Amino acid sequence: MPDTTALSEAPHGTRFRMLASMIRRDIDRGTLPVGSRLPAVPELAKAHGVGVNTVRRAVARLVEDGLLDRRHGSGTYVLRTSADRQVRRAVGVLVPSLTYYYPQVIAGIEEAASRRGVDVVIACSYYDADRELAEIDRFLGSSVDGMLLVPSLHRAPDPARYVSRLSKLPVPYFLIERRLDDPAADAADSTDVSSVRTDIAAGVRAAIAHLTALGRRRIGHIGHLSSAPGTRVFRGFLDAMREFGLEVIDGAVLRRPTLSMAEVGQYVTTCAREQLDAVFCLGDPFAATLVRELGKHGHPVPDDVAVITFDDEFAHVAEVPLTAVSPPKYELGRLATDLLVRRLEDGGPAVACDVRLQPKLVIRSSCGARPTETIDLVFEPTG
Repeated sequence: MPDTTALSEAPHGTRFRMLASMIRRDIDRGTLPVGSRLPAVPELAKAHGVGVNTVRRAVARLVEDGLLDRRHGSGTYVLRTSADRQVRRAVGVLVPSLTYYYPQVIAGIEEAASRRGVDVVIACSYYDADRELAEIDRFLGSSVDGMLLVPSLHRAPDPARYVSRLSKLPVPYFLIERRLDDPAADAADSTDVSSVRTDIAAGVRAAIAHLTALGRRRIGHIGHLSSAPGTRVFRGFLDAMREFGLEVIDGAVLRRPTLSMAEVGQYVTTCAREQLDAVFCLGDPFAATLVRELGKHGHPVPDDVAVITFDDEFAHVAEVPLTAVSPPKYELGRLATDLLVRRLEDGGPAVACDVRLQPKLVIRSSCGARPTETIDLVFEPTG
């Protein structure tokens, strides 16, 4: 059965590419044999749960790639498989979500791929490590030339086995927003794995530096262990607090393997008990909930407590617009694609690279400063 869930949750601009990838897979597997006629557009639209325009764009892409042939008055026929075609390169893209954080990354990938004449095959794992490995196998079966991967190492039941599987991939690949030396894979040798990711430590440092410049000294932290950047964000928080001579208040750090909105709401009592004047949150949903609950209990933001979030997915439309560390999501996708395509074009052995891009600190109402567009993360040496 077609994966209609993945298509329905995909950003509108990428649905036709995902559908084209699905049809391409059916051709390569023989489900749609060479010489067979493609089902009619309305039939394909109903089977995949998409609009007819999405189907037409997907078919047009496969005609352009030389896999399908339109015959006037007769229909569209399978002309050849991917293995038989001499067309442009294809890159497999695996992300854990199509609705949160990664749509902008995908948009950057799409821009760079279009500019460089490369096809993109998109799959979503929904943070399921086993599904990720299955999707990687499907990429290989579709003869992709390279991959851009966002693996869920932090949720893999056996991280070492997962890393071992990645290390044996027969095609070049880049990780996005991940490293194989993340805490879940501390034992892994990541020296030959390339990645493009946000400089999380720099972003957290900018947030704490901004709060201290506003006179905030008692700063709490809300995070969650089930988030891939959770450990790096917390490390950055500890390092920044130490650098600025601030006390890390044990009772003011809320981190759980899973964190509910109810627990975030109860954190209001922590703010009062510990006399916090600022909180740094990992994730817009937690920050927005905290702001709302603080207001309900007579601790208005930012007058009593300043709040900064690390995410910037919907921070600008929160009840009190949230000051946010904003990862360069579009640039991550664009640059990772450019680097991978360059490696494919060069051929031969390549030197691994770990590229860290600077996030921005976007000032809004929740910190108490006058809203501006961004603060550049350029720091003078300290000490």
